[in-house]
Amino acid sequence: MQHENLAGIQKIKQSIENLVNSGNATEAKEILKKYKGIFLEDSSWLCATNAVICILENDYEEAKKQLQHGLESSPFNANLLFNLGYVYEQLGEHQLAYDYYIDAEYALNQNEKKIAKEALRNIQQLDQKVIKKKAIAFIVKPGMDSFLEDLIKGFKGEYRVKKVVVKETSQIEQAMKWSDVSWFEWCDELIIYASKTNLASTRKIICRLHSYEAFTNSIHAVKWTAVDKVIFVAEHIREIVGKQVRINEQRMEIVANGINEEKFKYATRKKGYNIAYVGYINYKKGPMLLLQVIKALVDKDSRFQLHIAGQFQDIRDQLYFQQMIQEWKLQKNINFHGWQDDIDKWLEDKEFLISTSLLESQQLSIMEAMAKGIKPVIHNFYGAKNIYPSQYVWSTINEAVEMILENEYDSNEYRGFVQRRYSANDMNNRLLKLIREVVENEN
Repeated sequence: MQHENLAGIQKIKQSIENLVNSGNATEAKEILKKYKGIFLEDSSWLCATNAVICILENDYEEAKKQLQHGLESSPFNANLLFNLGYVYEQLGEHQLAYDYYIDAEYALNQNEKKIAKEALRNIQQLDQKVIKKKAIAFIVKPGMDSFLEDLIKGFKGEYRVKKVVVKETSQIEQAMKWSDVSWFEWCDELIIYASKTNLASTRKIICRLHSYEAFTNSIHAVKWTAVDKVIFVAEHIREIVGKQVRINEQRMEIVANGINEEKFKYATRKKGYNIAYVGYINYKKGPMLLLQVIKALVDKDSRFQLHIAGQFQDIRDQLYFQQMIQEWKLQKNINFHGWQDDIDKWLEDKEFLISTSLLESQQLSIMEAMAKGIKPVIHNFYGAKNIYPSQYVWSTINEAVEMILENEYDSNEYRGFVQRRYSANDMNNRLLKLIREVVENEN
C-alpha cells in the first residue's frame, strides 16, 4: 500500500515537472497547489519547483525566497544552489550568482559539473570583479543555533557561508569537505567526531565553547591537536577547561557573546515593583535563592511581583516552589508566564531582572534586559565580577533586597554598559578578524 502511495506521488511529481519543463507555469501551479500537502516532507523538491514556476513568471524575488528557504534544511542540494545562482544572475548580483554556482559545482555529480563550470565562465565574462571566496560552515545540532544568527550575517559578504544543522554524522564530513573553515558551535559530539576524522588534518577547525560543556566529558573526548582555535565566551570558562585538558594556549581565544541592542526596545525607566526572571528553573539557576529573595522583598513591601518566563526542568523544583509559595502565602506575588518567544515584548513592563545562578558564562538574558534599560540584580555567580560591574552584583539576600529598594536607577547606564562592552557588532568584528587569521595561517 505504501509503495503504491509513493508511486502515485512520484507520478504527480513527474506531471508537474513535465509542465514546468514545457513552460506551462499556470497549470503546474494549479496541480502543485492541489497536492501541496503530500510534498511537505520533500521540502527541497517543493521549494525548487515553486522557485522554477516563479522564474517562468519572472518573479525572481519570490523565487529567491523559495530557494533560500529550501537551503535552510538542505544546504548542499545542487538543484537549489544552481537555481539560486541563476536567479541572482538575472537580478544582476554577479558575485552572489558566482558564489552559488561554485557551491552547485561542488554538489553536482561528476557528469553534471560541466553545467556549473559553464555558468561560472559566463559570470566571469559578465563581471571580471567576481572572486572565489573562502567558505565557512557553521556546524550545529538542531535547536542549538540561537547564538549564530547575527554572527552568520556578519560573515556573509566576505565569505561563502552555510549553516549545517546536523541530523546524521555524514553531514559533518560533507560540510567539512565543502568548507575552508569548519566552525563547531558548542563542544559536543559533533566536534568530537570531526576532530578524529581524516579530514581534520586538511581543514581549519574552530570550536566555540560556551559554559555547560566545561563540566561534561566532551572536553576530554575531543582531539584538541586537530582544532585550530578554541573560542571561550568568558575568561573563567577558559580557566575551568584549562585545568582539565591540555590545549595549546596560542589556540585559545576569549570573545564574549555579543548583544544586538537594536533588537531590544529601549526606554528610560523608573523604579517599580515588577521583577523578571528569565530561563529554565533548575539547580544551576539557584531556585531556592530566588524564592528567598522574593520572600524577603515581599516582607518589606507586598507590592513586589516576581514574573517568571521559563519552565521547570525537574519536578522536585516544581514541588518545592508549590510548597513554599503556599507556606509563605506568595500566591499573589509570584507569576508563571511559561516560555516566551518574544522576550523583548514580555520584558516591556518590568523594572528589574534578577539572576540567582551558581555559574554562567554571561547569561544573555541579563544583557538583553539591560539593553532595554532594565536594572540587573545579579547573584555573585562564579565569574560574575569579571563580566559585570560590582554595583550590579550581590552576594547575600540582604544585599539583593537593598539593591532593589535603593533609589539608584539609571536606564541609560545599563544600556550603555552593553553597548560599550558587549556590542554584537564589536564581537562579530573580533571573530571576523580571528577567522581571517585562521584562514591565512597556512601552518
